[in-house]
Amino acid sequence: MARVEGAAYVDGDAIVALTEDARDDVVDRLGDATPASLGVDRADTAALVGGLTVTEDDGAYRVTVEPTAETALGADPGPETEVLEYTHTELGDIADEATAYSLIPGRIYLNLDGREPRGSVPEDEYEAVRSELAAALREMEGPEGRPVASQVVTRAEAFRGDHADIAPDIVVVPNHGFDLKSGFKGNKDPFVEHGARNGMHSFDNATLAIDDDAARIDDVDLYDIAPTILDLMDIDYERGEFDGSSLV
Repeated sequence: MARVEGAAYVDGDAIVALTEDARDDVVDRLGDATPASLGVDRADTAALVGGLTVTEDDGAYRVTVEPTAETALGADPGPETEVLEYTHTELGDIADEATAYSLIPGRIYLNLDGREPRGSVPEDEYEAVRSELAAALREMEGPEGRPVASQVVTRAEAFRGDHADIAPDIVVVPNHGFDLKSGFKGNKDPFVEHGARNGMHSFDNATLAIDDDAARIDDVDLYDIAPTILDLMDIDYERGEFDGSSLV
């Protein structure tokens, strides 16, 4: 909420506004919400919100969102519900002649003909263009001559599973000290200017604290967290549904 920053926060399936101005701003924005207005899909103008309920609670205003029947917003969808999928059909801000683009830090998609809305890279040149781009990323250096990338890997090397087909073509893992969320402005060197942040978590920033004498702590993977939590909560689950294994 750009105009009411700090005056509203999310609480479950509702937004709590602390002032009348914040309440009005929340209602205005959510009442007309579409994938296009949210920046998800500029070509999709279908309404996401079926209604809003505003209640006053101890001087604040609780705005509860009621999604349309065709939309699931942060809930477990039923068998007949179409979940809002974050897809693209236009990519209006990507230049026609662009070879590649990145919407998420370190995830790069080739502007592939036949896959992207205005693809410029012929399908028979996919491997060659991807290899050339990956090589350039591996050679990219910061202002002190340090390599920017710790790893540059392809889709097949980084992803697997039912939705691997929508994964990026190249994934770049930065070295410590480089943040791939920085913007590229014209001809300026993107790694010379320092942004407003004076600190940032590293790529491998996960920490696990577990108080159980029988816990396995060697060869731990993030995939192990979900089955571990289920075991600690004594919840039955199908072992084959998880890639990881319980640590307890």
